[in-house]
Amino acid sequence: MENKTPISPLSIENADRIAFLITGYIRSTLTDKEKDELDDWITLNDHNVELFARLTNPSQLDEALKSYNSFNSKKAISIIKAQLVEQQSTHQSKVRKMKWLPYAVAASLLLLVGIYVFTRNNTPVKVHSFTSLAEIKPGSGKAMLTLATGETILLDSVNEKSLQAGKLGFSYDNGRLVYSPYTLEGEQGELQYHTLSVPRGAHYQLKLPDGSTFWLNAESSIRFPSVFHKTKRQIEITGEVFVDVIKNEQQPFYVTFSANNNGRQEKAEIKVLGTSFNINAYKEENNTSIALTEGKIQVTSVTGNITYMHKGQLAMFTNGKINISPLVNEEEMLAWKNGWFEFKNASIEAIMKQVSRWYNIDVEYKGKINYHFNASIERNVTAAQLLYLLEQTGHVHFTLQDNKIIVKP
Repeated sequence: MENKTPISPLSIENADRIAFLITGYIRSTLTDKEKDELDDWITLNDHNVELFARLTNPSQLDEALKSYNSFNSKKAISIIKAQLVEQQSTHQSKVRKMKWLPYAVAASLLLLVGIYVFTRNNTPVKVHSFTSLAEIKPGSGKAMLTLATGETILLDSVNEKSLQAGKLGFSYDNGRLVYSPYTLEGEQGELQYHTLSVPRGAHYQLKLPDGSTFWLNAESSIRFPSVFHKTKRQIEITGEVFVDVIKNEQQPFYVTFSANNNGRQEKAEIKVLGTSFNINAYKEENNTSIALTEGKIQVTSVTGNITYMHKGQLAMFTNGKINISPLVNEEEMLAWKNGWFEFKNASIEAIMKQVSRWYNIDVEYKGKINYHFNASIERNVTAAQLLYLLEQTGHVHFTLQDNKIIVKP
């Protein structure tokens, strides 16, 4: 065994590491080196032995998870650690600190282990009725590129050399598709268009020649020209896309999309110079929304009315009208881009729309669920892990039938 400094049970900074090691023990995934590291920590003192026994008790772990109604993993960790740091900084005697901290760290570790077991590892978790659902993996980076010629390219099965060999102007950069056509200025006349389509159970990034970057959520697309016209840049999107536009006052950027107008899908448009915003324009959603995080944009509604938006505002399209309000839930609106599910007072129907798209599975309801959920869960978990956490509220239950999630009270 190599010499190393044992992990102290009082180390707030090492709480994540201890949780990781104990989780690995529970799931039998530790390497020999990690087993030695865990052994060193356990045998450091009697308190660690007692704490380890508690943390590896299945009933204790299950009860700890049930006590958290929102399962907000990233916030729970930060809150617990902040509390521990605050407690350490108070004017208590050293002896009193030593007595209190083991219990505080024990509580935080219990939560951390629960979080790691159910949200930090992609290995399927066999949890009661979710054994089959555990095989349903989260979305991955894949898309379909349809060229102006009609040729299609599966971007999850082609490598960078294949794209470059075709001399199409496409290449890869850290999992992102980069388009750099040989002609950078469009000529007068009809332009040819390429389309990047992201299916259910996927996400993708695209960077265009001007440097503007787009994050596409599941069931989304972006239609862009083979070259930008020298007086303007224009694209068309469907679904949900986060847009980061490079500023160019001589070549303004236009984003067209469809919004609901009394049951009809009609075209609307955004004009930008340089800004960042999230647009949710799924056709099956009742309302289209724009969350402006940087800059200023001009929005033209389906009825032709023009509205200006500023940083920190939210636009909702309802029956052809645009309603502007402060953007108070930016974290929730951008959660998908940052790898999270953020549910704030959300109905089960709103949640399952995201689940259906992200895990590429259909949903059926049997009974009405009159409850709104609050949760913050990483999007890299399996369907089983996500649904198990939601079930712990006691207000909803899930089963898998004919490759379809059945939702019941």
